[in-house]
Amino acid sequence: MDTLRNLLCGLLAAAALCAPALALPPQDTDAGGGVSGSHFFATSSDFLINQTTSFTQYEPSIAMRPDGQLVVVAWASAAGGDVYARVFNGVGVPLTNQIQCDTTFTAGTQDEPSVAVDDGGHFMVAWSDRQGNDGFDMGVFARIFNPNGTPIGPDFQVNVTAQQSQWEPFIAARPNNGGWVVGWSGTDGSKTYMRLYTVNGVPQTGEIEVAQFNAKQIDPVPAVWRDGSMFFTWVDFNGKGGAGNGTSVFGRYFDASGTPVGGEFQVNTTNPGDQREARLAADGIGRCVVVWEDHQTDANATDIHARRYSKLGFPLSAEWEVNTTKGADQLKPQVACDWVGNFTVVWEDRSAGLGFGDVRAQRFNSQGQPLGTELVVNSMLAGDQTMPDVAVDWAGEWFQFGFATLGTTLDVDARRFRFTPLTQIGPAKTGQTFGMELDLPGSANLYRYVLMSTGFNPGIPLPDGRKLELNYDVLFGALLPDPSAGGAFTGVVGPMPADATDLATFILPPNPALVGMTLQVAAITLDLGQPGLANQLRHVTNHLAIAVQ
Repeated sequence: MDTLRNLLCGLLAAAALCAPALALPPQDTDAGGGVSGSHFFATSSDFLINQTTSFTQYEPSIAMRPDGQLVVVAWASAAGGDVYARVFNGVGVPLTNQIQCDTTFTAGTQDEPSVAVDDGGHFMVAWSDRQGNDGFDMGVFARIFNPNGTPIGPDFQVNVTAQQSQWEPFIAARPNNGGWVVGWSGTDGSKTYMRLYTVNGVPQTGEIEVAQFNAKQIDPVPAVWRDGSMFFTWVDFNGKGGAGNGTSVFGRYFDASGTPVGGEFQVNTTNPGDQREARLAADGIGRCVVVWEDHQTDANATDIHARRYSKLGFPLSAEWEVNTTKGADQLKPQVACDWVGNFTVVWEDRSAGLGFGDVRAQRFNSQGQPLGTELVVNSMLAGDQTMPDVAVDWAGEWFQFGFATLGTTLDVDARRFRFTPLTQIGPAKTGQTFGMELDLPGSANLYRYVLMSTGFNPGIPLPDGRKLELNYDVLFGALLPDPSAGGAFTGVVGPMPADATDLATFILPPNPALVGMTLQVAAITLDLGQPGLANQLRHVTNHLAIAVQ
């Protein structure tokens, strides 16, 4: 911390980063200057995904390329009982028409779609086939596409075992365009399976049983870390949570080859009643979060619970309740993580009454502390909004939510948001002390920086001798004038040591020339292991706009 303060004190004559450590509360407060919390900004209203509108469209699944510049939505359609997908760019403009995924095995009903997008923008869509095209009852089929929506090959059968039913696939992309992992439920005894594929759909394994004691388990959902290792969660209805209990949530860790590392373990600590509809997401540095429906803790209704885990399945938190909205069921949770572990949970809220559901979301930092309050995602408040899903880019800035909307028929809608970690502070006095949170630990390739807008010395001098030019477009997606110079945002920066505290503090200088200005201060994280400068900006932890009077 002293290194950072001394460096910036020397570089910045108009400011002094020489304050004692200032402890910040876990949530935004009104610190005598009218602080407004970090929050989502809607960049669109609800917009229609499906082009066929004469029949019911339902069960949306949404995925985003890590850079946020390509989004794929898949859904099931009652028009012919098929599964469709559509590709959009980073601002929600469609790049394709709706694409029928099932073109080889089209008889009967195809539904329960799942989609994943890899680092290069290839995407896989998998679904349940209810016609018996695998030779028996229900089967799991999939198809892989290029980023432009052209298929890499025909649709193909995923499950090897055809006895009884195989149903409801869940997909995750493996890192560095390394292929896919598909999980599904199957056989008469309700077992959990997974299978690994190359990016082009070549099987790398046979069926692998996910649960250690594989009977009466369903919904194996995978999450994949950057080294290819995997975490699965599923729902057990075999009573393993204890006598007299209902369903429970379990998890297990696997290496990149699909070999289990250790046994299964119970995720929920609330045992009475049913725990179900478990979903999970992994960050870029070895953590994950599991969310599920809890049917017991709140006697009045179903709630959404969550728990955080490390890479090897060690709990990083106790179980906690996500939703603050009460009085009716909160259902069907989904979750998405950014690179550093901040995560957003989305779910279906039934507090408005039967037939009037809304989609709600809550964002948390990497320690599980809420960032702001619950958000109502859908802009159309009439009717029923249901079956939500969420995707986020690695930087934690761009979000896209998908959901089904009941109007004349059921359609698939989406809405796009930007999470701007902007804290407006004003009016502030010279000499006042401020703190800025940096929520990512440093490492050999991960560097944390603090910027202050001063109108000179643009860009970040990187440890390898290069300089990363900065403007507001790079950081936040829009141009911000620097009030002290009248031009684009520039800054003086300093690295935060890897072993330093997560708080950087500074004093607003006692300089009369600052009165009337709005100083911009930002905290960012760079990943020098990324190949290009444009890809190195991983996260904007916090951004202060300080109005001085």
